Amino acid sequence: MNGFAGNFVKCALRFDGKPGSDVNGFIDAIEIYKHCAQVSDMNALRGLPMLLDVVNLLRITFGPKKPAYLVYRELFSTEQDYKTTTDVCEKRPILSHLPADALSEKV
Repeated sequence: MNGFAGNFVKCALRFDGKPGSDVNGFIDAIEIYKHCAQVSDMNALRGLPMLLDVVNLLRITFGPKKPAYLVYRELFSTEQDYKTTTDVCEKRPILSHLPADALSEKV
């Protein structure tokens, strides 16, 4: 395999982030392209540095939102251990799924 085989050079997929865009379809297409073009993780990192990290961020940012009760169920499904910083890092992405009006400061 030469140095140019298995990369994203000919990948024409784009995601614009508009409200009607299907983020899950985009992610599936990228993963299928990566598999079919035999793009190794190393080449994916070189050619599209944020691809592996951005997949989760795309789902969080542009994907369909979960209802608040499901987010809370996931959030409180595990207890916090002694590593608070780790727990906070794990819970932040879950909280990002809450709808904007889900948290009220009124009691």
